Amino acid sequence: MVSRRGSIALVVALTAVAFAGVAASAFAGFAADPRIGDMQLGEKHGVAYVKDSETVVDSGSTLAPTGCPGKGEAWRVAGGGFSAGRSFNFINMSRPLDHADADTDADDYWEVESNSSAVGTKITGYAICMKEPKLAYSSATAPGSLSGERTLSVECPGKTKPIGGGASISNSDSFLTSLYRSGNTWNAAVHDATGGTGNFTADAVCLKSRRLETVRKSRIVDPLTQVNVKILCDAPAMPMGILYQLHGPGLSPIPVWESRPIDTGDRDRIPEDGWRVGISNPSAEAQRVTVGTTCLTPPVSIPRSAR
Repeated sequence: MVSRRGSIALVVALTAVAFAGVAASAFAGFAADPRIGDMQLGEKHGVAYVKDSETVVDSGSTLAPTGCPGKGEAWRVAGGGFSAGRSFNFINMSRPLDHADADTDADDYWEVESNSSAVGTKITGYAICMKEPKLAYSSATAPGSLSGERTLSVECPGKTKPIGGGASISNSDSFLTSLYRSGNTWNAAVHDATGGTGNFTADAVCLKSRRLETVRKSRIVDPLTQVNVKILCDAPAMPMGILYQLHGPGLSPIPVWESRPIDTGDRDRIPEDGWRVGISNPSAEAQRVTVGTTCLTPPVSIPRSAR
């Protein structure tokens, strides 16, 4: 039997070891390392895929922070996604964030949040990471609005363009309704359950690249139904994140409950082949949506003879 004093000493010793491991990482000295509990899904052509799943334990906020691999500061978040586990769970945040390292860039991890999920279900976040020093990050915060259906755009700097991005809207029962790029601008739309007073932020991950392509599909979502749409990139291009747009003014907002990278069953089992989007339409009218993904061909995957 271990005494109480011995148990305390053991806990202290184990905690010291744990903190020592964190101190050796890019997030030195911080207990809330977003990589804790993450699952590495694989790495290909200099792009790494990671996920983190969290079980909803109460009616409050559930966070699923997913960090880039623990191999030093070279890894930077380039995109991300989520799964709400069930179509009735709402996602109100999916965005890149900084983790109090030497810089203030939102390049360390991808955070997913749900404020309205059923107890016992799982919220999963996905991070897509690259060793790309030229990635840039832009963010904008919206002023208050008189409407609960809110939009916000943020521009990428210089000649860069969005390869991915996200958004966040605070408060229970709020959720993301559109995320898409146009030119050098990242656009987000949300349903704000507080009627326009929630904190609303849009975030873009930007890169100057000629190897960028957008693949889209349009679907009609019937009333009171849900659909799953799969979008594939042409290899060696790899998916960076969701593009989702609801069409037509005055339509009821419909939530996206899944947006994640997928594997098509090839040998490597790395989810670098395409993107899966799950859409739920709880309204009484059919609605047309466009979903897609940004496909980026990493430079290391291009043969020298083709450059």
